[in-house]
Amino acid sequence: AIRKKLEASKLEQLNAAATKAADAVAVEGRGPLRGLSWPDGARFGQQGSSCEAAGLWLKENWEKVNKSPPEESGFLCDSPAEAEGGPPNRFAQLQELEKAAGEGELDCSRDSALHCAFLLVFWLHQEAISFDPNLSLGAAGQQSKGAAESHFKVMIKASNLAGQICRDARNLAFARYASEKKNFK
Repeated sequence: AIRKKLEASKLEQLNAAATKAADAVAVEGRGPLRGLSWPDGARFGQQGSSCEAAGLWLKENWEKVNKSPPEESGFLCDSPAEAEGGPPNRFAQLQELEKAAGEGELDCSRDSALHCAFLLVFWLHQEAISFDPNLSLGAAGQQSKGAAESHFKVMIKASNLAGQICRDARNLAFARYASEKKNFK
């Protein structure tokens, strides 16, 4: 009984945060991607590289994804939906990832699966461009992990989470759940 009350309390907090974020987006008119157009200062990567190609693809698709209505863009699941046969709880995983990335480093949309996954890929692209691993011999074999290694681990988790969210959105059983229980299209 206590566990159920605790889970219900966490759910209320998550729902309140999601509602607050959705209201802020609606008031500011920015869209689910936190901006109407490609963010100023976003990097593309070295000219001719695969990073540049990925950056150009992200920029080309930014407005299309931003204009996509959340109710048509895949259900991003919370804990009670998972218990009812919906997709796995990605809210909790996303919250853990944002905490591991550091305060203010990663802020993903929770409006829909598409918007969340797209922002994760965008964040990964920006981080991959600036990532500078410590390749010194002194760092090799150390028992404690350095900042670069820890950050790389967060980047891998973000990549995996984006893939899992995409897989959830394509799952027909989860899509049926979202349309029947959450009024998604």
